[in-house]
Amino acid sequence: MSADELARIRRSLLRLLDVIDQGTKSSDGPAVRIARPSRSDKIPRETAALMKVVTEMRNATEYQDKQLSDSESFALRSSWNAILEWTAKKNITFKQ
Repeated sequence: MSADELARIRRSLLRLLDVIDQGTKSSDGPAVRIARPSRSDKIPRETAALMKVVTEMRNATEYQDKQLSDSESFALRSSWNAILEWTAKKNITFKQ
């Protein structure tokens, strides 16, 4: 997975969180923005875990110069696809 594709997915995730969690503060990081709606059942726990996969993989590539393996790239894409399936099922629209 390219760094550009990973960055695009992360930006899309942040836009999704903007829609889901209207109480977002500008200083809140993605982990807080995922945890808060998960605790209030706006995001199922398993979907929140998939969102964390996206953020953790991005952080590893960004801050630790990690190159994702083929399996890690597949896991990331699968996680993102599962998140998108959940948004479609819940009729949540956001700019990807």
